[in-house]
Amino acid sequence: MFLGAISFIFAISILVIVHEFGHLIFAKAFGMEVKEFSIGFGKPALSVTIGGTKYSIRPILFGGYVNIAEMEMDAEAWREGKGFMQRPLYQRIAVLFAGSLMNFILAIVIFGCLGIFIGKTIGVTNKIERILPNSPAAIAGLREGDEIIAVGKLESNKVEKLREEIEKYPGNPVVIKVRRNGQILSFIVVPKAEQTYRRVKGGKIEKVVVGRIGILFQSITQKMSFGEAVWTGLRDTYYLTRLVIAYPYLAATKKVPVEVGGPLAVAKITGEGAQLGFSVLMERIAMISVNLAVFNLFPIPGLDGGILFIMIINSVYALIFRRNIDYRKIVLANTIGIALLLGLLAILTIFDIRRFFQ
Repeated sequence: MFLGAISFIFAISILVIVHEFGHLIFAKAFGMEVKEFSIGFGKPALSVTIGGTKYSIRPILFGGYVNIAEMEMDAEAWREGKGFMQRPLYQRIAVLFAGSLMNFILAIVIFGCLGIFIGKTIGVTNKIERILPNSPAAIAGLREGDEIIAVGKLESNKVEKLREEIEKYPGNPVVIKVRRNGQILSFIVVPKAEQTYRRVKGGKIEKVVVGRIGILFQSITQKMSFGEAVWTGLRDTYYLTRLVIAYPYLAATKKVPVEVGGPLAVAKITGEGAQLGFSVLMERIAMISVNLAVFNLFPIPGLDGGILFIMIINSVYALIFRRNIDYRKIVLANTIGIALLLGLLAILTIFDIRRFFQ
């Protein structure tokens, strides 16, 4: 639980700080006034002012923010065209897009670094590399380094076959044989029943219940060159971005499972990643970073994409009618958007609680 909370705070802080740093460097590049760039929240514990911008570290290390002068969707800034609103449209678009851009770059860097320092997986052995705490495997007495040689009546050293056999026993005991220091030992393990998805005929997805014992098999890896790692980072980020963009259509046509989650789901994903190792945690942070980058560009008031959309619509409106859209309508749309986002967040959190504790 503690590890999950720490990994969640670590992940969100990295994602938000990188995102806000993108807004900062683009605003600075265009000569905009940036009042403050803060890591964390609360009363500043440490701060320094450089170039008219206050850089601060605050005690609640959970994300951060950047304060660009007159960037808020308030009445005065919108009506008078002050500060940020006076800037050319391309500069405002660039500054708002920069947050998501940095999240994409973060994913590329993480995937690339994993390729350099960890390497690509070229095979998997039947040796247990890691066991989750309090998992069925840990409770039964399995240890890291054990080689699984049989599950039930199936004797094999092929990982896929062993996994498939374990999945056949959700909530039911099964005998697992391992080789440990040259000895053959048998353990009675009760795989935990978990819901997952399987592709069936016609390409559709159906929900099934499978058994999981909470282990990670040892991977055979091969280090990448710098060029190969960069290409891998770009490729993985690109394909993941395509998947996130196409997800609504794929879910509607039942080609992928309808699976959404809120903060608790993110905490669970990062917590499990931390238990499986730092490299797994960083891989999951990269995946969340891409999801955040894409979602933040949706034309929903309250998100950067919503502000972008409103600014573009207003530019077209001003070009035709020689005036901005009534600021009261803009502020109202933004307020409603934020309220809807908070409501969605609350609903997703409720779903997370029901899913995790059912």
